[in-house]
Amino acid sequence: MKPLEQRADVAYMQALNCVSYRMPRQGPFRPAGYLLALALRYGLVGAAATQHLLLSADADEENGVFSIAQGWPEAVEEHIRQFIAEQLPFQASASVPPLIGQLAYQPVGVALRLYRHFCPLDRCLEAAAEQFAIDHKRVLLQGVPFFQRPRVMRAFRQVTADSVRYALNFFDRRQYEIEEVSAIALIGE
Repeated sequence: MKPLEQRADVAYMQALNCVSYRMPRQGPFRPAGYLLALALRYGLVGAAATQHLLLSADADEENGVFSIAQGWPEAVEEHIRQFIAEQLPFQASASVPPLIGQLAYQPVGVALRLYRHFCPLDRCLEAAAEQFAIDHKRVLLQGVPFFQRPRVMRAFRQVTADSVRYALNFFDRRQYEIEEVSAIALIGE
């Protein structure tokens, strides 16, 4: 078996690729709402990668996985800075990559806490997504006219459901060590 650090590098790089091939559409979101949708997608796929690492780790390596998972915000930040910033549907300031990195760790943290309670991955992802939506609803709806709020919330729920599905499919591909390629996203998982 490969060393934990090497397996983690592969899993997290594949997770970053998964998100870059499946960027959310801007839809009715204002820039802050779009960044929340993107951060949630990074977070849920990162949680799936972490769960894969935990399930493939020996008992001695489990604490190492928890430690390595702490680096997810920096990995997301660097990935956005290098590959995603130009793809955003608006001009992003220099503060956007670290912000998305920090937001993307929130679902990972929720999933890690639930993992210790033997919660299955699908429930971990759903709980993390629910908590994320509750925590950031005010920012998501900030500046949105009252009559458009239901539309924005429906769109966010749809992006959330897509993100959970992408994360579960990503987890399945990692279990079989299938590489993330853009063709998988193009043909619809």
